[in-house]
Amino acid sequence: MQKSVSKFNIDKALDTIDYTYPGYLPSEEALEFFNLMRLVQGKDFEFKTPLAHYFMIDVIFGNVKVEQFPYSKEVQDMIKVNIKRVAIMASRGMAKSSVVTAFLPVYLAIKGKLPKYGKVYFMVAIAASAQGGGRVIAKSVQSLCQDSTFCQNYFEDMRFTETEAEFTRKGTGSLDDRTFLMRTMGFSGGIRGTRSNVGSHRPDILVFDDTILNTAAAYSKTQMETLEEIIFSDAENALVGGGKGRIYHVFTPFHAGDPNVKMLTSGAYTPIVLPICERIDDQITKEEFRSGWPDMHPYEAVKAQYEAAKASNKLQSFMQERMLRITSEEERMVPEYMLKWYDSRGLILANIDNFNLVVTTDFTASNSLEGDYSGIAVWAISPNDEKYLLDLSLRKTTIQGQFDQLFHMIEKWQKWTKGKQIEVGVEVDGQQQVTLYTLEKMRIEKNIWFNFARQKGASPGQVGIRSRKEKGSKVDRFRAILPEFELGKIKFPKELEDTPDMQELLEEIRKASHSGFGSLHDDGLDLISQLGMIDYYVPAGGELPEPEKIDEGNGIWLGWEEEEESEQDPLIF
Repeated sequence: MQKSVSKFNIDKALDTIDYTYPGYLPSEEALEFFNLMRLVQGKDFEFKTPLAHYFMIDVIFGNVKVEQFPYSKEVQDMIKVNIKRVAIMASRGMAKSSVVTAFLPVYLAIKGKLPKYGKVYFMVAIAASAQGGGRVIAKSVQSLCQDSTFCQNYFEDMRFTETEAEFTRKGTGSLDDRTFLMRTMGFSGGIRGTRSNVGSHRPDILVFDDTILNTAAAYSKTQMETLEEIIFSDAENALVGGGKGRIYHVFTPFHAGDPNVKMLTSGAYTPIVLPICERIDDQITKEEFRSGWPDMHPYEAVKAQYEAAKASNKLQSFMQERMLRITSEEERMVPEYMLKWYDSRGLILANIDNFNLVVTTDFTASNSLEGDYSGIAVWAISPNDEKYLLDLSLRKTTIQGQFDQLFHMIEKWQKWTKGKQIEVGVEVDGQQQVTLYTLEKMRIEKNIWFNFARQKGASPGQVGIRSRKEKGSKVDRFRAILPEFELGKIKFPKELEDTPDMQELLEEIRKASHSGFGSLHDDGLDLISQLGMIDYYVPAGGELPEPEKIDEGNGIWLGWEEEEESEQDPLIF
């Protein structure tokens, strides 16, 4: 029976990486690869080749088994080796581009074939732009080969432009069989239909090299949608037929939602993560330090970079670019110790008269299940103004589906609280005003009633939440609620901790930094931010009676009849 492969967990891989590479030895093919590059250069490399480089090439050649990956057994079990698709997320300074976009095409030009693949005619390298990264790739190959005595003796002809490097090997065979072409382009240039100059071959290999130019591009929805389309659709259709083509990605991450990171964790690619070192912090000693490239990045150099980043308030960038930590613990808005949990929602229900109920929402405007998440959260407000999360729906759904889910949750909680009045926050910015009208109509049709919450400072009778009236961006609005976390006034129920909806919310919270949101979605963060905008009432204080019956096994207060679970609401307890 084939084992089930879990989604690749980047943080767990980084937590357990072992740069001694236990169980892995470079193959003869990997050794030949780098020896050929030494011949091309006419000398040894300036810095000793690390095991990380041999490992990269052996994965590309299809020579590495799952148990040889330098991570824990738990992470190895998440990996499905696919020699046709390889994603390498590596630190800046690890020479990933040199190995894959300079050395690899020259190796292919010399050998004319790729291990476990066969004859190779045409490779395309895709960068952030043709004028920038694409030109650099082409010029790197030219610089490596143009004045190389080995290449001049080995090749019959070499041709270099700002976008191409073409090699013809000496021999008596046909020109087509002796020619290898590498072409470079920007990711927006369109790769479908591209063919080689000789023999009109479609690409055998596509290499994507740091296709995101900068942080601004990484947060550009238009650019990232284009890149995602190329990665997950155009690339497959551009390759040589027969299912033979290979795709390799090398990159440094920007945030958890960028297409490169999504591709790495998708399960369709063999994943590799290579930070600058196993660990770096204030306490680490030289004896404990283990570098991914010891000659190039020794302890003293990496520690100095770490300390300089910390002193200049650039630690997040260091952790992202060098350690591949998309949001470091030091940069988190809500560190782990601020996440407060309570044992039983049954205890809240048993004393519900002492709480007010508020619902925050973040509705999607898309009917596509591939669009944004839709969020609904039910909160119990205590006399101390503590916010206890009671229920959560945070998932992809249709517009009508999310409204039905809201009424389903309202009906459920009114039943279990014996008709407790509920305030519901609904955004009414711009075209979202129609949401209010839709929900007003549904209240009458379904005969399920609740109040529309007012915004703090709103005029009498004015309902709905206008986020645009609040100062700043989404990040600023979430930052405004941070004092609630710092004071321990936002609490989550342990019953929901392992549900998909709660796991999504935790993912968003854990990847929120002071410079931005690092997660793919931010709808859960918007649910929390809305708590700071709603003008709700804090109930009067009172002595809280002990609940009459508590099932200690599952935390359900037994004073109400349990509701049957449904596919629509898997979170019912």
